[in-house]
Amino acid sequence: MPYISVIMPVYNAERFLDCSVGSVLSQTFDDWELICFNDASTDKSIDILNRYASSDKRIRVIDSPVNVKQGGGRNRGLLAAKGEYVMFLDADDRLASHESLATCIRAIKEENADMVLFDYETFRNDGSDPVTVSPLRTEWRQPAPAHHHASRPHMVSRIQAHTYTRKRTVVSGRCVL
Repeated sequence: MPYISVIMPVYNAERFLDCSVGSVLSQTFDDWELICFNDASTDKSIDILNRYASSDKRIRVIDSPVNVKQGGGRNRGLLAAKGEYVMFLDADDRLASHESLATCIRAIKEENADMVLFDYETFRNDGSDPVTVSPLRTEWRQPAPAHHHASRPHMVSRIQAHTYTRKRTVVSGRCVL
């Protein structure tokens, strides 16, 4: 059983997949599975995902003939997840560092955290450099702490997670990163 299940909903993301899937493949922490939910893409996303799955047994592809949107894809991924912890990674995002998963796992173990929030990079449609997004700054409109940077995740207790979390939830013994 993998320690982390990374769930990636995919819809017409062929131009981003080498970078987003590649950011998971390059992690120094390697006890993960990547569940890619192809949400009825009409581009070559499914071909790219199948190529990755055929070359790495940690990658699984769920191919939906009907578009169920991002939330539906995440839910299907959760049903298929085998890991103790769960992380969502959009197909047009990437993990910012080769140490991202290792840093999260260290934080979970050191702080006995139920949830870890961290910065991520998202691609721009115009092809320019990716933008770093901080969930604490953008989703909850809180200023970043002075010590805030991508390599230092934020620990949130279960009570705080229920108070501040809108799209992320702790699910039946699993932790959403």
